[in-house]
Amino acid sequence: MGVYDTIHMELECPKKKIKSKVGVQVKWTEKQYLEDYNVGDDVGFGKNMDNVWVREEYICDECKKRHYAYINLKNGVVKEIIAEAEFKRRNLTNFLDYSDLL
Repeated sequence: MGVYDTIHMELECPKKKIKSKVGVQVKWTEKQYLEDYNVGDDVGFGKNMDNVWVREEYICDECKKRHYAYINLKNGVVKEIIAEAEFKRRNLTNFLDYSDLL
């Protein structure tokens, strides 16, 4: 087990259509000391990137299934977090996955 930071968000369960608060553990932030982040916070990653989406997997508390959240970073700041359905609806296709960040 490692020590990871958590990004908090509110997302709608794609199965049950219920909004709930979700905490996604991430391994790519700057500190990795059990920090908590929200939209608007500087996570220290992507400071040289104007607009990057990072895909993270989470387990939904409502349906207990795995889903994806997409975290938008602009110069290291969390600007937006959206569910997979919204990512697809916007016709967005480019994102980084955790394996891309190793």
